[in-house]
Amino acid sequence: TFSRVVDGGKYSFEVGPSIFEGLDKPSLNPLRIVMDALGEELEVATYDGLAYWIPTSNHDATGPVRFWRFQLGDPEAPGGFYDSLREHAEDGELAIREWESLRKRLKTLGGSTTAVSLLN
Repeated sequence: TFSRVVDGGKYSFEVGPSIFEGLDKPSLNPLRIVMDALGEELEVATYDGLAYWIPTSNHDATGPVRFWRFQLGDPEAPGGFYDSLREHAEDGELAIREWESLRKRLKTLGGSTTAVSLLN
């Protein structure tokens, strides 16, 4: 989480699970679970995209940095996450399969969190 002051107003940004889970509706996002338990509403703005700056060589982060951005939502939509993987990964189709495998595993783990209250 980080905050910025602009024109006298303080704006806070939560950049963890909210990027993918959101705060605008019930989800497995821990912050949203706490807000729901407290009966609190939170004014949020939904991101329409996500960007990364990644080193492209020299694993010590001394190489050139590459910027890539994709829109959030349907990963298969034009300009979505899968298009970014195809553009930036050595083997885009393999990267997509690996991402889907990770998502499937996370859904299994996420299901177990709904069976156990996170507030106990």
